Parts: sequence; C-alpha cells; structure tokens
Amino acid sequence: MRLNPSHYTSFLFDRMTHRHLYGLAALLWLIAGINVLRIGLVSWGSEPNILGSILWLVGSLAFFSGFIFRRVVRRNLTALALRSADSLRWYQCFTPSSWGIMVVMITLGITLRTFELVPQTFVTGFYTGLGLSLIVSIYPYLRLLASPKR
Repeated sequence: MRLNPSHYTSFLFDRMTHRHLYGLAALLWLIAGINVLRIGLVSWGSEPNILGSILWLVGSLAFFSGFIFRRVVRRNLTALALRSADSLRWYQCFTPSSWGIMVVMITLGITLRTFELVPQTFVTGFYTGLGLSLIVSIYPYLRLLASPKR
C-alpha cells in the first residue's frame, strides 16, 4: 500500500468553505489563548505581589477583550464574508494585518520574557488577562459555526 502525500496535504491547499475558516480561526485563537494563559498561570504560585498581578489581569482583559480583539475579529470576519466561496484558502481566516499583529505580539512577548525586561508581576497578570481575552475572542467564530448553513 502506497501513501499518497498529496492526500494529506490537500486540506491545507485545496479550497475551503467559510465554515472551515471560521473553525480554523477559532482553533488558532484558542491555541494562542491557552499558550499565553499557561505562561501567566504558572507564575501565580510564586507571585509576591498578588494585587499588582490582579490589576494587570483586569486591565489587560478589559483592554484586549473590549478594544483590540473585538475589532480584529470583526475585521477578520468582514474580510472573510466578502471573499468568494470558490477562492478561499486556509491563510485567509485572518487578514494580512492580523497575521502581522500576531507575529509582532509573539516576538515582543518572547523578547520581554527572555531578556527579563518586565517584572514577574506584569507577566503573571498581563499574560493571564491576555490569554483569557484570546480565548473569549473565539465566541463570534463559534456562533457562526453553530448557525445553520445558508
């Protein structure tokens, strides 16, 4: 029995539906959120400044959920809705600027933590709030996935 490698890669390169892209986007937001949340949560046990971390958590959760990610999700969903169903590709689940924002945020986060440019209180609270914000941001995608097909 010979394996056909194109069979396994066809998912990424063949045309996709809007619903596929909603699911892929939700999965990417969820994976990012869990990873960021994990970084924040592992720090809580050794955090000496609980109040400071809670303030960072509340601030980052409110800021990213209320202002940043809400707009990014809306922009991604609008751009996706405007695309013709016969030309959808996996990378179109986000706009090019959203992919860029993701790369910048990951790079900045790694840099800040690697070179210890921010206090642990910041990492604990901010990352917990940011991770929760990323996870909450999948709701619009899930709502579209759960809606009946048109």
